[in-house]
Amino acid sequence: MVSFGNALDNAIEASEKLPADQRLITVKAGMPADAEIFRNRMDFPPDLW
Repeated sequence: MVSFGNALDNAIEASEKLPADQRLITVKAGMPADAEIFRNRMDFPPDLW
């Protein structure tokens, strides 16, 4: 779960560089069978890449 927390910390840090009305972090997590899977998505303008 350390990687989950790290990914979320990174998303928060990156989103702080955006105007408040453009910030969006979506986190989805699940546990199918015996595997642990999560997806972290950040949406921000291409000029910040």
